[in-house]
Amino acid sequence: MMKREEMSGSWSLSDSIQFCLTISLNKSPEEVMRAYGADAGRAQLLTAERLPDIPLQGTLLRVGSLGRWSFGIDYDYHIGSKGAVMRDLSAGGESLILYQTAKALKCFDYVVDGKIVEHFEPGEPRTARGQSVHQFSQQVEELVSAGFGAIDASLRAAVRRTGRELTADHLRGPLLSVVIEDPDFIFSDRLDVQLPFPEMSRVKSRQTGRRL
Repeated sequence: MMKREEMSGSWSLSDSIQFCLTISLNKSPEEVMRAYGADAGRAQLLTAERLPDIPLQGTLLRVGSLGRWSFGIDYDYHIGSKGAVMRDLSAGGESLILYQTAKALKCFDYVVDGKIVEHFEPGEPRTARGQSVHQFSQQVEELVSAGFGAIDASLRAAVRRTGRELTADHLRGPLLSVVIEDPDFIFSDRLDVQLPFPEMSRVKSRQTGRRL
C-alpha cells in the first residue's frame, strides 16, 4: 500500500494498493468508530506524520467529517466492507462503501438503512446488481468510458452525492485515529452479518469509442 508519509498534494486513493473507504450520512465520527467495533475513547486526533505503529494482525482506522457525512478509512483489513459495519453505518440513513484489495478487486456498495441497494465492480459493468435513484454504476461506467480510472470515477460519483470531496489534504491532516489490534477477534465475537446482494442489473454493452 502507499506509505502514509508519502502522501503528496497529487496523491489519491487510486495510488493505494488496498484500502476501504466508507462515507455515511448523519453519523458522527464517534458513531462511525463504534460501527467499526473500535473504542472511540482511545482515539487520538493525529496527522499522517504522527500515526502510531500498527500490530501485524491489526489495522489503523481514521475517521473525519465531510459536512453532514462522516468517512472512515483503513488500508489493511477492509473492515468497512463487513456486513455488520455496513448495516450499522447505514442505519436510519445511507452509506457509500468503496474498497480495493491487494489482488486489485474493486467494489462499490450503496447501502440504505441496512440494505445493499447497488453493488458493482467499478469498470466492470456486467457485475452491476440493483439500482438506485443515484445510478452509481451508470455514473461510474460513463466516467470510465470518458477516460477516468475506476477508483477516480467512483470517487467522483461519490462527490456528486455528498457534495464534498475527500482529498489528500484531508488524509494528511488531523483525523481521529485509532488502532484496531485484532479485527478477527472483534468479528468472531460480534458474529458478522451477511447482507444479501440485490439482483443482477440489466446492463447495456459499452459503446465502442469515446464521445468527444
